Amino acid sequence: VTAIAAGQYHSLALKSDGSVVGWGDNYYGQATSPAGLTGVTAIAAGGRHSLALFTPTDSTPPVITATPSPATPNGAGGWYTTPVTVSWSVTDSESAVSSSSGCDSTTISSDTTGQTLTCTATSGGGTASSPVTIKLDVVKPTLSPVLSSSVPVLLGASLSATPNATDATSGVATATCGPAETSSVGSKTLTCTATDVAGNTATTAVPYSVIYNFHGFTKSLANFPLLNTARTGSAVPINFDLGGVTSLDVLAAGYPKVTPVGCATTAAVPENATSFSAASVAGLTYSATTGTYSYVWKTGSTPGCYQFNLKLRDGTNHYALVKLR
Repeated sequence: VTAIAAGQYHSLALKSDGSVVGWGDNYYGQATSPAGLTGVTAIAAGGRHSLALFTPTDSTPPVITATPSPATPNGAGGWYTTPVTVSWSVTDSESAVSSSSGCDSTTISSDTTGQTLTCTATSGGGTASSPVTIKLDVVKPTLSPVLSSSVPVLLGASLSATPNATDATSGVATATCGPAETSSVGSKTLTCTATDVAGNTATTAVPYSVIYNFHGFTKSLANFPLLNTARTGSAVPINFDLGGVTSLDVLAAGYPKVTPVGCATTAAVPENATSFSAASVAGLTYSATTGTYSYVWKTGSTPGCYQFNLKLRDGTNHYALVKLR
C-alpha cells in the first residue's frame, strides 16, 4: 500500500500496482473499486463516494497518413507522369510519438514500375507502419520507324511504315504510322505516333522521297558513262521514258544544263561556273505513241566533251556524255 484515504464510514487503500481496494460501509458502492481501474496515482474518500486519479493507458498506435503530390495519379492506369513528392502525417492523441523512420518527405523523379515508401512510427500505444507505392513513367515511348521498302520510292509505288515503338517502364499501349503519299514526286514525310500505358505520347516524322521511274535515255543517246558523239551546231535529241508519266512539268527549274568536262571523264562532275543552260531548245514534248519525252539540244560551236544534266522535278540528276566535233 502506497496511500490511504478515510471516509465517513469506509476506507480506501492504493496499492503499488496502481489498483485500489476499499472496505467499510458500501451502501452506495463507495468501497468497491470499479472493474478495470488501474494506473491510479491518488485516492480520496468522501462520505458516500470515492475518487481516484489515474493516467489513461494508450491502447492504439500512431495514425500515419501519406499525402502524395500530385494527390492522385495524373496518368492512365494508376501511373504518374510527373515527379511525385510524398509527405507524411504522424499523429497520436493519447501519447507522444517516441520514434519514427521513413517519414521524411521524399520525391520520386526516376521512372519506376513501383517504388514503395514506408513510414513507421511508435508511441505508447505501439508501432504502426504505412506503405505507399508509386508507379512513375515520365519518359515518352521511343520510336524507330521502319519503312516497308528502301527510299526513294517510285511514283505510285506502295509504301508504309512500322512504328517499331518501345517503352521501358509502363509499356506501349498504341503505336501507329500515318499513310505514305506517293502520288506525286518530291521530298515528303509521314508521322508515326506511340502512346505508353501511362499516357505519354511521342511522335516522329519519317522522311522519304518519291521519284519518277526514269528508264534511261533511249534511241540514239547512250547512257552515262558511255561517250556519245555529235557535231557542233547540231540538234541532239534527248529522249527518255518516265514509266507512264505524261505531264510536261517534269523538269527542274533551270534545267537541262551542260558542263564542259574532260573526255576521259568516267564519273559525273559537279556543276560549276562554266555550266550553262541548254537554252537553245525546241522545247520538251511527249509522244503518246512511243510513251517517251523528247528534248532537242542545239549544240554550240566549240568542240570538246560535255556533260548533259537532265535534272527532274523529283531532284534526281540523269547524265549523258557528248563529244562535239
